[in-house]
Amino acid sequence: MQWPQPPRPVNRRRIPAPPLAPLAPLAPLAPLAPLAPLSSNIPQLLVMGTEKRIYRTKNELDERGKIPINYHDILEHRLVIACGPRFKDRRHGPKQRTMEDIRSTSNQRKAQKVYLDILDEDPNIFLPFILQVSEYTCISFNVSQFCQHHQKAAPIRLSIEAKNLLDDIATRRNLLQAPSYKKLVDFFFPRPKPVTTADSDKHWAYSAASLRAIQNFFGDGIYNLIQYGPIRMQEKTPLTTECVRMKLPTKDSQDAFLILDVKLDKELISDLFPRLSDKLFSLLQEHPSDSHTGSSAVNARPECLDNAYFSLHGASIAGVTSNFCLSICQAIEKNQLRKWEKDNMLHDTTDSVTMQVYRTQPHHGTIHLRLSFLESIDILKDLFVPDV
Repeated sequence: MQWPQPPRPVNRRRIPAPPLAPLAPLAPLAPLAPLAPLSSNIPQLLVMGTEKRIYRTKNELDERGKIPINYHDILEHRLVIACGPRFKDRRHGPKQRTMEDIRSTSNQRKAQKVYLDILDEDPNIFLPFILQVSEYTCISFNVSQFCQHHQKAAPIRLSIEAKNLLDDIATRRNLLQAPSYKKLVDFFFPRPKPVTTADSDKHWAYSAASLRAIQNFFGDGIYNLIQYGPIRMQEKTPLTTECVRMKLPTKDSQDAFLILDVKLDKELISDLFPRLSDKLFSLLQEHPSDSHTGSSAVNARPECLDNAYFSLHGASIAGVTSNFCLSICQAIEKNQLRKWEKDNMLHDTTDSVTMQVYRTQPHHGTIHLRLSFLESIDILKDLFVPDV
């Protein structure tokens, strides 16, 4: 059997392709403009973008009055970094730390400094800032440059819901007593100064203090200022004086006042009000005795004469402790106003000690000592209860 033969290939004739036309010469390319270095553009663009996000978040918080839920985790994390203990004070366990841990701690230390600098510059922008600026961004963030362009505005209006959120985080993360956290909360939710009925018509009044008790309680310094003051010299009572009197509030949780009429003493005023003393004595020389003269001016109480005296506030704590006895200093430190002052970072001065200085001659002063209620009861017994 023979196999069939394959078909013979067809002899196809190749047709040559037509010749190509010559290409026209290309025009020379224009030289490209040199590119600006990336290092000079990218950081500036990043900063501008970060600032826009910060102010956008500020407007969002202001409109809503609360912190949206999608920010809660970030808020807690960065609030702990900002308001927690300084990183140099944080102790690490005996376990050996990895390079990643060391790098993370270093970033958080830098972030804490940036966050606190912003808090000091403007507490109003602090929350939007920490919500938009991460620890990593803080490494290269220029706080000085930001502050140069930043313009302070009206405080963000946060609701009680926002305060409850902040307090909840602070309670769980032990931040309630942190000075930076107190500064933040007091800025957005300032507590009013505590009031007392002792500063109104509704109070219990005590006068006719024992002169011997005054000397024993205050010591010779304050006693002599009372005894030789112009008001005391007009009195005829040998054993008691109304130059020392007390006002107790009708509510036992409020502060009391102990009031002293004293002769004008430049050393005492310089100790209590060092920033005001020179100006005060200069003004006294410009106001010689005019409308309220003679015994009528001496016998009148400051509350009875309108514009008859200069009012001195913001007494130096150092001056108070150097001129008043321990019982008075402790009663001042424990009063409600002093607690409020310390919560508001007023550590060196206090309005718990004020003084009214008469404009007319003979110049004399009235000192108001604001005392805690419980301590004032003991002081009342020392000064006003007659010896048995």
